[in-house]
Formats: sequence, C-alpha cells, structure tokens
Amino acid sequence: MRLSPASLTVLTALLLGSTPVGSVADDLLAYVNSGGSLPVHPAEFGEFWNTGFSLGGGVGLPITREWQLTTQFQFQRFGADGEQQSRDLLLSGPRGEVLGVASIEGRDLTVVTVMAEARFLIPSVDPSRTWFLSFGFGRAAISTSDAMVTSVDPRMEPVAIVGDKDAAFSSSIGGGVEIDISPSVRLTVDSIYTTAFTSGSSTQFLPLRLGLAFRVR
Repeated sequence: MRLSPASLTVLTALLLGSTPVGSVADDLLAYVNSGGSLPVHPAEFGEFWNTGFSLGGGVGLPITREWQLTTQFQFQRFGADGEQQSRDLLLSGPRGEVLGVASIEGRDLTVVTVMAEARFLIPSVDPSRTWFLSFGFGRAAISTSDAMVTSVDPRMEPVAIVGDKDAAFSSSIGGGVEIDISPSVRLTVDSIYTTAFTSGSSTQFLPLRLGLAFRVR
C-alpha cells in the first residue's frame, strides 16, 4: 500500500507522540518560522518548479488543555526549473516553423496562504515537549511571475510570457512538535500538507518548517 505525503505526516506525529499535555495550552503564543516547501501536485508543479522557500508566522490561542486554535500566514516562493521548462516549450518562428527554446528567465511561482487551524495536543510524558496534529482551512493566492523566453534561433527576438494569478479555498493537515528552550520560548518543527483547490487541478505542496514560538501571556 502506498501512503500519500499527507498520510505520512499524520502517522509520523502519531507514532512520536506518547501520555500529560505540556504547558503550551496555558499560553498565548506568537509564531515565526521558515523552511523549505516541496511541490507535490499536479505533476507539472514538481517537474517544472524547484523546492521552494517558506516564511511565515501566526498566533496560537489556547481553547482547552487539548485544543488550540491558530491563525497562520505563510509566504512560499518556488523558483522555476528553467532547463526543464525549456525542454517542454516550443516557439513559432516568423515563417511558422517550430523552434526550440534556449532559455527561460522568470516564471517563478508564489503561494501566499492565510489559514485558520485547529491543533490537537497529544498527551506526552515529557512536559517540555508537546506533539500536535493540526487541520485547517483558509485561502491561497497563487501567482507566476512574468518570463522572458529566448529561442535557439538567434535571429528571433525574445518572447515575453505574462504571469498568471489565481486564488482559491485551501485546506491543510499535518503535525509537529514544540520543545521548550527557555521559560518563554519554544522551538517548533512541523510539516503541514496544504491543498489549494485551484481551477482545473488542485495545487498541493508540503512545507517543512523550523521556527520559534514566543509566550506573550
């Protein structure tokens, strides 16, 4: 049986969690994080764009000892794989002939998400560590930058490709851990599989994030 990345994320958090909840539920937390983001779906996303950079933050509000609500803002930028995209793209020459592409500059893909998430804090025997599972919903704005395409024929002028934009409802599921490093600061490690329900085909990616959580109350 083949497990999806989302299933692996949830199973990992379940296996690493063990039996009372840490002190994270007692405090209002401010989050900052950064890391990488893997393009997953559709297949062209992973084929024509490289692993992205992720930067974000949010606020966590305790509801009970076991549940926490968070709001998360995340910026992700995926650089275009110019070599791979050049192989896939063809140009029409001045006489209608088909020409290959020598290079592509630009066409990076940016995803900005604003999510509301619920976190279930897994009971742990170590009060300095809090494992959690999360799921959430929100909005995603996706855009590709303009690009300049150069033909293999030096007589042909470069061709400009105008970028595109889309916005869609999105969902997330994942998990992670928060570890005390001081009375007011926690180290956070998480992986949140995110799906944006864009037109035609959903856009899916898997951020792998390292960050800090600051107790503000």
